This record gives sequence, structure tokens and C-alpha cells, in this order.
Amino acid sequence: IRVQVEQINHLYNHLHQHPEIQVTLVVASEGTLVAGDYIGRFQKDDIYVIGSNQPHVFRNDPIYFKGRKKASTITVFFDETTLGTGFWTSPELVNFLPFFQMSQGGFQVTGNKAATVRELLLDISNKEGIEKILVFVKLLQSLVGKKDLKPLSAITSQRAINAVDGSRLNLVLE
Repeated sequence: IRVQVEQINHLYNHLHQHPEIQVTLVVASEGTLVAGDYIGRFQKDDIYVIGSNQPHVFRNDPIYFKGRKKASTITVFFDETTLGTGFWTSPELVNFLPFFQMSQGGFQVTGNKAATVRELLLDISNKEGIEKILVFVKLLQSLVGKKDLKPLSAITSQRAINAVDGSRLNLVLE
């Protein structure tokens, strides 16, 4: 379980992808999110789940590149093997498996679920050891089910982007 807390001038502004699922809380920032075939605004307190290998970029508004504002996020990265290959197939945890499939196109966490997930992301950023694992499982438990999850991308099978394609898409975004 990798937890990344960022307080920087602007977010990573290049289209990219990675094999891990990403859950991101925008603590302070705004701009345009591109995730698969989704393009939309992001702002403070938004929470997004980006699917495994889903091309994405959180592109800050120009004011962030001028140093007039700072961006802050908390992100958790994980995949189906994070706690071991057999962990999620145990009878007690099998209800988590649909989450991995459902997350492929990414989604925004909304409504009452957003408040719960926000608190858990703030909590996990301060935990170590077994406490981090316990909060992580609570985080996933809160994301199970479709209620208060707004799908982002209609594309659920992601194609790897190479460096040339990524550079071209970044030029379009700029």
C-alpha cells in the first residue's frame, strides 16, 4: 500500500498510466482531469478512483504553473496483489472483488460516500504498520457498491500508451 501525500506547486501534468489503482483526494487544487475518454473539472475535496492502466492526468489551471497557488493531494496506490495474491479470494473478502473490475474505467466518489472516503484518506496518510492496513481495508470497504460512485470513462479495457503517443496527447492538452 503506497500512500503519497503531495504539497507542490502543481500536480504531475503529463498523461500517464500505471498498473496500480489510484484513489486520490484533492486537498487543494483545481484544473482538468483527463481519465480514459473522460474530460472534466476537478477541485478541492473531489475524490477520484483511477483504474489500473487507465491513461490519466490531473492538469492544473495555469495559475498553479505561475506559482500563485499550491496543489495538495493524498493518493493511495494498490492492486489485487497488494496484500497477497490469495488475500482477496478468501470467503470473508470475496465481496471486494467486484470493486477491482468496476474500477477499470475510474469513477468520482460523491455523496455520503465521499465524506467517509475523505476521512479515511486523511487517516491513512498518518498511519504506519498494521494500522495502515486496517484503514486501507476500511477504505476499500467504503468503496464497495455502486451507490455514490459516478463513472468516469466508458472505456473499461485500457491500452498501454507509449512515450510517443503520450507526448502527442500532452501537446494536445497543453
